[in-house]
Amino acid sequence: MKGLGGRQAYQEASVLTTGRHRTCKWVFAVLTRLGMRPKKSEPKLRLLEVGAVNTQLLAVPWLAVRAVDIKSQHPKIETMDFFDITPAQEYKVVVCSMVLNCVSSALKRGRMLALARSHLAPGGLFFLMLPRRTIENSPFSTQSILTKQLATIGMEVVETKMSPKVAFFCFKKVEERACDFGEAAKKYPDPPRAKVRQSDVALNDWFAVSFCEETFKGL
Repeated sequence: MKGLGGRQAYQEASVLTTGRHRTCKWVFAVLTRLGMRPKKSEPKLRLLEVGAVNTQLLAVPWLAVRAVDIKSQHPKIETMDFFDITPAQEYKVVVCSMVLNCVSSALKRGRMLALARSHLAPGGLFFLMLPRRTIENSPFSTQSILTKQLATIGMEVVETKMSPKVAFFCFKKVEERACDFGEAAKKYPDPPRAKVRQSDVALNDWFAVSFCEETFKGL
């Protein structure tokens, strides 16, 4: 990232990319398909957007959006580190588009996923978008592994979609499923263990998610 001009250059590129590949369209479609789009007489749907680089979700009239980013590119996006926000199970939707893959370590990625769950109200939805290479070209992660990791902390996959370069996931917070945080840390410890073997596919992306006792502190 430093070689490309730092975080500022990355975010400027992200604004351009998300303008062309609107992941928010899939969010709208899934919310509508699952019957979560409120009627005119109903209150707006509360949504937290993590790592927001544009105002596409903020512009939706039936959403009450809190958009945050560690280095905001727009006055309507709050400059805030997601890791510093105290979760209160108050959002029906959390959106994390092309952000998890930019987090600096496997443990912090695990913490981000656990925090996202804690921000959700019971039955809330978590939208996660990642570059496909993170689950196709890493020795530590596959689509199956990622969904199993989320299941371990009480998040059930509802829908998925694969575009040529982006993997789309929608998870539901399942309250009736007990979260075995100790088991999560045992299965997916840090440092991460290789889960897939070398094959004819070049495993050249080092994306991984790990858990430990600290991952779930305060949650």
